[in-house]
Amino acid sequence: MKKLSLILAALLLFTALASACSQAGPGASATTDDVTLGGSDTDGASTSERDTTFEDHVPDNLTYGGYDFVMAFPNPADHGKDYQIVDEGFAVTKIDEAVYRRNRTIEDRFDIVLSGITGGNSDTQTPFLETTVLSGDDAIDLAFIAFTYSGIPWITSGYAMPWNDVEHIDTSRVYWNQSMIDNLSIAGHTFLLQGDINWPSMNSTQVCFFNTTVVTDNKVGNLYETVRNGDWTFDRMKTLARNFAKDLNQDGNYDETDQYGIAMCFYGAVYEIGIAANYLTVIPTEDGFTLNVDTDKFADIVNYAYDLIYNHGTTYIERYDYIEESKGVGIFFDNRAMFMLTGLGTGNYFRNEKADYGIIPCPKYDEFQEKYCTTNDQWGLSCSIPTTATDPARTGAITEALCALSGKIVYPTYYEDVLSERNTRDEESKQMLELIFSNIIYDPGITFGTAEAYVPLYKLVKDKSSDVASWSARYGGKIQSKFDDLFEYVTDNYD
Repeated sequence: MKKLSLILAALLLFTALASACSQAGPGASATTDDVTLGGSDTDGASTSERDTTFEDHVPDNLTYGGYDFVMAFPNPADHGKDYQIVDEGFAVTKIDEAVYRRNRTIEDRFDIVLSGITGGNSDTQTPFLETTVLSGDDAIDLAFIAFTYSGIPWITSGYAMPWNDVEHIDTSRVYWNQSMIDNLSIAGHTFLLQGDINWPSMNSTQVCFFNTTVVTDNKVGNLYETVRNGDWTFDRMKTLARNFAKDLNQDGNYDETDQYGIAMCFYGAVYEIGIAANYLTVIPTEDGFTLNVDTDKFADIVNYAYDLIYNHGTTYIERYDYIEESKGVGIFFDNRAMFMLTGLGTGNYFRNEKADYGIIPCPKYDEFQEKYCTTNDQWGLSCSIPTTATDPARTGAITEALCALSGKIVYPTYYEDVLSERNTRDEESKQMLELIFSNIIYDPGITFGTAEAYVPLYKLVKDKSSDVASWSARYGGKIQSKFDDLFEYVTDNYD
């Protein structure tokens, strides 16, 4: 039976949000170290508003005679295919039911059958795709790419088709993420798309959980109001976290028995600090990509992260690979951590916890930063079309319609039916989630990272170092060369 475990987490997240609230299509392209973001209010729109906003422009008379439309996903299936292909009788949640209804609607509209295959892992997806597409025309119509490890290899394989001239694809529509389009396009060619069709990306979106009891007992005030006022900043979080941290047994050694301001997932939350600061470590331009780490702002971000994580016992940090055994999660729910930085889907493991919690965005760099920013990891996946697709217009029509209908019926299910089912109709909860989801951005230095050592903030913090100059001297040339080769490949083969 299909087990969409992370979606079940969403039900629990909103339950906790209700009690926590008892307290008194995204960014444009970046050409400097700051990203100017735009937001969307469509996630909280009324049904009639969504009907208009998410009405695709694909002609209604297209029909494909029972064609088997094949979508390819990386392993494991429960990180990709199982979210998008819901068979009759296996819709166990309202989200499942919405996806099932979306798929049947698209199948009936175009006279097709939607099916999925899995192969390769996040770092071996390209060899699988190459072998599969060579097995015959239209073996794959749409590839869902794990972009961090497979984005560049897939593009440079020669089998990735740019979306630019694919008929029926309209990347200006609100249901496509503009940051991925603008920041990951190469010489004007868009190979990867992410939009409402990639709705599971919500699970890996980085957020800030807060422990309601700890916040209330320490008279922190209304954090939702702090966010709305634009005052939820790096310094505000650090001050609150540092004041709460305590060496409980006074042995001079902070470990899992002590009290922390923050419990942090090392894997995602570390690089989220840079994204939250509205910073790109690699900047896309018309002439290529430029490594962007030799700036005062980035040095300040690194110093902040280093100080937050390693000084004064402020942060308990670990990888959350195995949440059931996570000491950080245990500390948080034992009321010994005020905040927890991790992906939204981590809530899947909170179902048996008693402590209440709420969710707010990760903090801004400072009060002058216009938007709260976040990102999701490669398991949000991205959409690509192989060059072997014999009818790109057909792939374009079906993909566009799937994306629009996801925005029309899957997202409202997440916001309305799930919230309603758990009696959590408070507006503050919705506002926080809408704010978080409307400002998801992509840094090429992370999204096209390919190796942990090449992700600046991640590597520096992992090595317990704030020496940006030494890191840049060791890895900067390799990173710039990687992006130069990518740009050269695309301009040589696609212009």
